[in-house]
Amino acid sequence: MIGNKSTLQLIGLVVLVAVIDCTAAQLNPDPCAGTTTQSFLPHPTNCTLYISCYEGVGYEVSCPPGYFFNVTATQCDVKEGEGCPASCPPDGIAFLPDPAGRCEFYVICIGGVEIPDQACAEGLYFDVTLEECNFPNATNCINNPCSTDPAEPQPEYHPSDTDCTHYILCLAGEPIERTCPPNLHFDPVELKCVVGPCPDPNAPVDPPPI
Repeated sequence: MIGNKSTLQLIGLVVLVAVIDCTAAQLNPDPCAGTTTQSFLPHPTNCTLYISCYEGVGYEVSCPPGYFFNVTATQCDVKEGEGCPASCPPDGIAFLPDPAGRCEFYVICIGGVEIPDQACAEGLYFDVTLEECNFPNATNCINNPCSTDPAEPQPEYHPSDTDCTHYILCLAGEPIERTCPPNLHFDPVELKCVVGPCPDPNAPVDPPPI
């Protein structure tokens, strides 16, 4: 596996020059199982995220930059919401997502001490479930491209940075990943799904007309 937990633990131990037993903070893969109505649940480790339950399936959603999930209001707010869990557990070692929602970064916690701004290797994202760096399309992380300006037209559409058959739908500043129908891909210029396979990124570019 890419950037495995043993490597991340070694980094943490070198930083604090200490040997501490590892306590893994697990993310429930299906916290919405059994629910029949749409609801919003707090994320177990990151206050900038929340879990959206729809038809018994949970989807991890990022709040806009600078916002936190307010447990009481069940919506993103500009201040940390009531009941927002602490980032770092008081004991052991844990690896948490970046509080600013940057997919390429993570936080090491050792004995309740945060070591922020740890970067994955180039091209990798932090995987919350595995607590290690992984290929972007194997994680649930979405770098939030959505605007928080109410003057911006709604909804917004953005290309996915991991798969050209996917796109990001922004509703009220919140990113939701969607998939184009079969045999279509998302055109970043037209901002819609179009017929045909994904373009070859290595294909030669035609020179502009003279």
